[in-house]
Order: sequence, then structure tokens, then C-alpha cells
Amino acid sequence: MPTPEDAATIQAHIMGVDKAASEAEATWGIGRLPMLVDTDMRAKFMRQGARFRDSLETAYAAKMLTTDQLASVVSTAGGMERAWLALDAAARAAGHKPTEPDIWEAVLEDGSIA
Repeated sequence: MPTPEDAATIQAHIMGVDKAASEAEATWGIGRLPMLVDTDMRAKFMRQGARFRDSLETAYAAKMLTTDQLASVVSTAGGMERAWLALDAAARAAGHKPTEPDIWEAVLEDGSIA
């Protein structure tokens, strides 16, 4: 279990990842950006997300949080923030354009986007 100080550090990094995700989704639409990049990049993004979630689970499940466990959260959070930026850069390089502010998207039953 993290100390209050460590919990604050972890929460600050979670907030940074959430901010990167929110900004990407505001620009590209919710759930759209990972689908605009190739499968290999999407898989790397998903693996980074899994590493980040695993580091959080380990940190919060620990009886006593170690320096290495906290460092893992910090490292994987930074990796996740960079991953969102990399998706944005790859989508732009592939010629995709961000959504216009007056466009609404919805996921249909078959998984397609209207």
C-alpha cells in the first residue's frame, strides 16, 4: 500500500496520462486515434497501456511500495503519455485529419463509426 506521499505521486502521473488521452480524444474523437495507425503501432500502444495498468496494480497491491515499484509507475506513465503523442504524429504523417469540432461520431452495434 503506497504511503500518502507515494499515492499523491502515483495520482499525479495518472492525471498526466488522463490528460494526454483526453487531449487526443478531443482532437481525434473518442476511440478513433488508435484505429488510424497501423496494426504494429496499435499493438505497441496497447502493450504500453497493459504495462501501465500492471504497474498500477502492483503498486496498489503491494504491502509496502518499493522504490522500484514506484519508479515503474513513473516510467510506464511517461511511456503512455509518449504513446499518445506517437499515435497523433503517426496519424498526421499518414495524412489523417483531426475531427472537426462540429462533427459527432457514434459507435454502431456492428462496431463501425457513424
